[in-house]
Amino acid sequence: RRLRQLACLDKFQAWKERREEESERARTRRLACLKKYREWKKRRALERAEHSSKVQEVPVQTPVEDQRVEAGQEPEAEHQQKTDHPLELRQEPVAAQEAGSQEGDEAGVREAGKAEKAAGAGAGQEAGSQEGDQTGGPEAVEAEKAKSARAGQESDKAEARRLACLKKYQDWKRKREEE
Repeated sequence: RRLRQLACLDKFQAWKERREEESERARTRRLACLKKYREWKKRRALERAEHSSKVQEVPVQTPVEDQRVEAGQEPEAEHQQKTDHPLELRQEPVAAQEAGSQEGDEAGVREAGKAEKAAGAGAGQEAGSQEGDQTGGPEAVEAEKAKSARAGQESDKAEARRLACLKKYQDWKRKREEE
């Protein structure tokens, strides 16, 4: 009888150790999942901020270009639109600002600053789409929509992974409570 009790006690202790190990592994998985979720959340916030700033960086037709239109000359933005790809047109002013180029139009820089302030007030996407219509043409607007759709799909995939991880955690928690 004593031997059976000892054997039973050994089995119980082995089971208890396995359970503790499983619990520790599950805890580690949960923490890793939570860490990945937090990293994803930070990346997503940065991507959204980056996307909204790119929408604001679209150059606006300046008063100097308006005067050229009245005089019958072709404005620089339209000339560039005909010669450059629409996405390259959008990135060019940003590169000029980053390099500190004096050739960059100061009025364009001021307009970009005003557009950023407008975005802070809540008019960001609307102003960005209007600027895209003025300078980038329909191709630029379509490219921006496609880019936004791709970002949305990536966001949906990440959300699905997060939800799957959360479901696994909830299943584990429910099983643990049942035990």
